[in-house]
Amino acid sequence: MEIVNVCQRSQEDFEPNRPRKRTLMKAINPLKAGAVVGALVAAWHVGWAALVAIGWAQPFIDFIFRIHFIRPVYVIQSFEIGTAIILIAVTAISGFLIGYIFSVIWNRLHLG
Repeated sequence: MEIVNVCQRSQEDFEPNRPRKRTLMKAINPLKAGAVVGALVAAWHVGWAALVAIGWAQPFIDFIFRIHFIRPVYVIQSFEIGTAIILIAVTAISGFLIGYIFSVIWNRLHLG
């Protein structure tokens, strides 16, 4: 790392209208971003479905509520494989769409 004395800088270094250097930024691939976000939220909900299946979901959610100063009022229903599949599919699709849309917006705003 080079140490530069401010007194050695030229007047050009302090000109406010000087064009700024742009950093090179690669575009975010919308399909990859969608796949990553979709996989993450799907995995999160696979974990939740597993907690419901083994009977640990109620104590877990009660604990989460209590540490947020919320009195637990919700009751976790019994596990049903069909409901679990729908939960995971809906969250995976939603996560994919969120990742895809985010990357398209990011690319348009940051890459022109």
